[in-house]
Amino acid sequence: MKRWFGPAAAAALVLLSGCAGFFPATLSPTAKITLARPAGRGVVYLLRGGFNIFSTGMDDLAVELRAAGVDARSGGHAAWQETAAAARARYAEDKTPIILVGHSWGALAAGLIAMELEKSNTPVALMVLYDGTDSVKIPPNVRHVINFISEPNIGNGYKATGLPGFTGTIENIPEPAYDHINIDNAEPLHRATIAAVLNVLKPLRRR
Repeated sequence: MKRWFGPAAAAALVLLSGCAGFFPATLSPTAKITLARPAGRGVVYLLRGGFNIFSTGMDDLAVELRAAGVDARSGGHAAWQETAAAARARYAEDKTPIILVGHSWGALAAGLIAMELEKSNTPVALMVLYDGTDSVKIPPNVRHVINFISEPNIGNGYKATGLPGFTGTIENIPEPAYDHINIDNAEPLHRATIAAVLNVLKPLRRR
């Protein structure tokens, strides 16, 4: 597999990308994650990578989340500032817990959104990252991070790490059965993501 997504690509963070969704996952390792503490009502913002045409697994995951009764919205990584503004406005109005999910440069965009929300002390209940093309720094306003890392990026040493003041939970989970172009479509990881999201939103589902 040609690795076109290395540190040089990560340097182009402001462009944000990703490449996934072409091939279905053929192996199904169990994703072992810790469920976050329930936080009330919420909305999930999913971010695609690659020029807004790849990472189609994020679109599929949004459909699966909506089928489970969750407000889930999939969009391109390049609109991260607009997404941050929308999340901030909704939280200010009704304290809706914010959940961010992204693949490839969409995972990096999720990090940018979290940092932008940190400026207004807006909390992020959960972030689920699918194989970002670089390590992601997590600001103190984030409660819980689940970071799925593909076989190539395990070798690259990419992971999520907390910035000064971070007191939440970060889980860097190696997924050696997947590579960068199929991890976003991995159904076991979708199921794990949905379980984590529903756990955060338990109080909403009881109403």
